[in-house]
Amino acid sequence: MSSALRRDLGKFGRVALLDMDRPLVRHAHSQCHVLFKVEGHHRSGQPSTIILAFYVEPSWLGAFRDNWHASGAPGFFPRPGGAITPRLRQQVREIAETMIRAPGDAVEHVRPISRLMTSVIERMALWRDVQPSIRTLAAGTEAPDRRILRAMAMMREDPASVTSMNWLSCESGLSRAHSSGSSRVHERVATRLPQHDPGRTRGAGLGQRRPQFHGDL
Repeated sequence: MSSALRRDLGKFGRVALLDMDRPLVRHAHSQCHVLFKVEGHHRSGQPSTIILAFYVEPSWLGAFRDNWHASGAPGFFPRPGGAITPRLRQQVREIAETMIRAPGDAVEHVRPISRLMTSVIERMALWRDVQPSIRTLAAGTEAPDRRILRAMAMMREDPASVTSMNWLSCESGLSRAHSSGSSRVHERVATRLPQHDPGRTRGAGLGQRRPQFHGDL
């Protein structure tokens, strides 16, 4: 089991100094989650391990670098773990000792936490931009009208068969009786129709007459 020797909360998120007598299990958090071994080993007959666990808010890290907003997303750290440098080890020790000496003093803890997280991310993380959510992409992109797609397909497949815009509208379901705001829909069809060379339809064969369009848009 594990017990918390110290806990701290702040705008950065939270940090805990944990005394653990068994290995960690795989788990996930919405924050940037980083663990450091302060001392000890997960071995039978050995003292339990002291872990310094960070749960840092991506929005707080984003104040340092814009692309660090991505720290809460999967893949920000390309590997689940890595070796730390003597400098990082010293910073981890400094934070652990500060939490023991001055528990609950978030103001005093923020500066060393900032230095440590900056060092870790610069050394171990992927520097990438925040990926937009699928919901945001969908909200900013108009879904294609199936009727317009059908009209465009008919123009591509057999342009000579299209005798007028009215006929094309009816065949593709764009008639005024089936759509509200049909004038806008007709305009969208017209702007998306492929352009043809005067007098002939490209790819339609020699001597084939270009279809004439009549009717309002």
